[in-house]
Amino acid sequence: MIEGPLSQAQIDMLWPDFAENIKEACSGNVTPSWLYTSLRKGDAMMFAIPGKAVFIASFIEDWPGGPVLKFIVLCGTDMKEWLPDLRAWQWPALFGVKTVHFEYRKGWLRKVDGVRVSSVSYEVDVID
Repeated sequence: MIEGPLSQAQIDMLWPDFAENIKEACSGNVTPSWLYTSLRKGDAMMFAIPGKAVFIASFIEDWPGGPVLKFIVLCGTDMKEWLPDLRAWQWPALFGVKTVHFEYRKGWLRKVDGVRVSSVSYEVDVID
């Protein structure tokens, strides 16, 4: 069962348990220190399945198709065990959210049934 949004005390308790998973899930300008600072400032929310996974999300965003919960990080162990909990999660529905958005590596296309590509990010060096 997914718990959250978590309090600062709960975040501080769980962070060490998932620090390596969070580090692996980070990419681009998203770093563990940026995430932690965002959580401390209230610019992000953390949810958890204790002992299995943590999810860090920005707030609910209004998109053309309706409200979306945008995840910054989804990480944990044994994804096949916790992914059904994420799909059955009722908290977002309280705010009219029917979909979640996340940006990650291509592996998610193989691991998550029903996932759709909604955007692609590119990076190019401008100075040699």
